[in-house]
Amino acid sequence: MGPRPLLLAGGLLWACGAVALVRGVGTEPAFVREWLPIACALSAGLGLTFPTIAGLAVRGGETARFATETAVNAAIRQLGAAIGVALLVVVLGTASAAEAPAAFDHGR
Repeated sequence: MGPRPLLLAGGLLWACGAVALVRGVGTEPAFVREWLPIACALSAGLGLTFPTIAGLAVRGGETARFATETAVNAAIRQLGAAIGVALLVVVLGTASAAEAPAAFDHGR
């Protein structure tokens, strides 16, 4: 079957869950109706995507270096996440103490 269907399905589930999270969650608490389905879509998308990417990262390597390749893949993924969050803060800016609650509510 190959990795393509898993990556496609996982990416689509993850993207749909992210869009639903931004657009579909209201101000009233509705765990079962809103949060649970979105969390399931995000979790399924991540569960299909991340292990597949990790498997592809070490697929062509030597057996003796499997642990090193896995560790490098994990480190690069963590570094990418840290850089992504840092860039997001730079792009969106930092709210003052008075603006922080409103900025949090509006995702700024």
